[in-house]
Order: sequence, then C-alpha cells, then structure tokens
Amino acid sequence: DLNPCNPRNPRLFFFAVRYCLTFSTGAVLFAALIVLGAAPQVPQSAIIDSAKLLSDLKVLSADDMQGRRTGTAGAEKARAFIVERFKASGIHLLGASYESSFTFRSRSGDERGVNVIGYVEGTRRADRYIVVSANYDHLGSRNGVIFNGADDNASGTAALFAIAKYFTAHAPVNSLIFAAFDAEELGLQGSQAFVKRPPVDIHRVSLDLNLDMIGRDPDGKLFVVGTARQPFLRPHVDAAAKKSSV
Repeated sequence: DLNPCNPRNPRLFFFAVRYCLTFSTGAVLFAALIVLGAAPQVPQSAIIDSAKLLSDLKVLSADDMQGRRTGTAGAEKARAFIVERFKASGIHLLGASYESSFTFRSRSGDERGVNVIGYVEGTRRADRYIVVSANYDHLGSRNGVIFNGADDNASGTAALFAIAKYFTAHAPVNSLIFAAFDAEELGLQGSQAFVKRPPVDIHRVSLDLNLDMIGRDPDGKLFVVGTARQPFLRPHVDAAAKKSSV
C-alpha cells in the first residue's frame, strides 16, 4: 500500500508528514490560529494563553535566532528555547534527552540536525500515540539579510507549546508525541530521521498532525490537507470547523 498517509506504511507516512493532517487537537489549534492570525491586538482565548503564544512566536523569529538555519548558532539557540518551553509546557522526556540528533547529506556536504521530541501521556490508551509536529528550522541569513521565518514556521512551533500546555491540564486518551523537526527546509530531513529511528514502536503511531505556516491568512482560513486519502477524518475536521470562527 503506497498511501503516504497510511500508518501501516510508516516510512511514507512520515515522509509525507506535512500533508497528512487531522483535528484530534482541533479546538486548540483553531484557537492558536485565531491568535496568530490577528494583529495588532492580542485576542483572548479560554483555551490557550494568547499572550504567551505570541510571545513565543516573537522569540523564535527574533533577529538573534539568525533565521534558524540548520547547523547554525541561531538554530542551536532556538533549540535551547524549544527545550525549555517543552519542559514548561509539561512535555516529558521520551528517552534520555529531548534532543535527537541525526546526520544527512546536502548540497553543502555532510550536515547534522537535531529534532526536539517529548510526550504527554494518555489516560486510557497510553501505548497508542498521535504525533503533533512542526519544523522549527528556517532559511538563516543571506547577504546580511535575516530570514526570520515568523510564519514559516515559528508559528507552528509556538503552537506546539500551547497545545501541549492544554493537554497537560486536560489529559488526552491517547499519548501525544510532540516533535519539533529540524532540517525541513533541506528536504524533510528531520521527519525522515524520526521514522528511521522512532522513539516508540512506529506501528503504535496512529497519525501525525503537522503544523506548518498557521500564522496568517488574509481571509482567516486554515487549510487542512489529508482527508482525500483518509476520508474518515473529514467529519472530525468539519465538526472542529463548525466550532471555530476560522
């Protein structure tokens, strides 16, 4: 079965991580989008800490993060911030460290990336997992110009913390793995490394919800991709959408 969204085909499933989405965390994600997409005032939310979400986005996209290109000091600084926010959001270790390094080849030669991974334990099916992911790397700087990557993808990374904070207070049925992937801009390297060395049995992972560029849309739209291949998800997406102003 070559369906890239099929969890029985995990390598293709995670290689297509940015395309295979569902809304198990829908209400929280919609709340995050409403906050990130509204400016200049910070809208209030009963679900997430709006001000903290925007603050996290601003920190990740600040000039001192140097555009978060994989392998740079800016990426290392961003990763340290992500680890601290994982801890503060109630995301637990899933192994000896939050950081999971990997190597790959790019046009520049051999490179090293580092994913940040943790989890929130489920209450009834703790040995079944849903992955909530976002890439935290961006383009870095070129000719002295910093590409800050506020929407792409500090927005998705900041949303990880907000979603995790909610589910530490409202425990999920299934366990949730939170993954901040590195080197997405260099060919989805971080998500591929996750599949090659998964922190849990890959067959116990049901699906992935990947957050990519959720920070703005002029029409207040949130695009959800994946229901064509997995039509059983459509009712869940529709139900979440009906409860949101997005």
